[in-house]
Amino acid sequence: MHDIGIMVFCYLIPDEYIDFLRSVQDEEVPLQVREYKEFGIDHPELGAVFIKKWWQVDDHISQAVRYHHFPFVGLESDKRCEQMVHIANSICSTQGITNGIDSYNEAFKEGAWEELGLSLTDVENILQDVNTSLDQAKELMNLSVHK
Repeated sequence: MHDIGIMVFCYLIPDEYIDFLRSVQDEEVPLQVREYKEFGIDHPELGAVFIKKWWQVDDHISQAVRYHHFPFVGLESDKRCEQMVHIANSICSTQGITNGIDSYNEAFKEGAWEELGLSLTDVENILQDVNTSLDQAKELMNLSVHK
């Protein structure tokens, strides 16, 4: 859900956004920075506006979407959720689990783990669990395809 703003861009301006994505593929600039320069809004902000307008979710959720690339910027009361989404997004990116858009991916923001009380060992264990879960999901997908 944190990248729903990408889907909103694709819905609102499909041809323009697809052309934009093609143009930023090989640049080492984060997608949200390029979006803001091109459109005056980035996918996290657009997604947060969409969620707030159309879905009945807690403000912590829309704020986590809005600040998932900047886990130290939002309101103090929302930071924990924002940091968790940031870390989950970064884990997926480092493991090659992406939204299908081939763009420059930023690494973890320094301090995000520590703010949540996670050590490097904890993060390594999380990565191992993610990979185990992915392997299990792939097995299940293969089983369902071969039936």
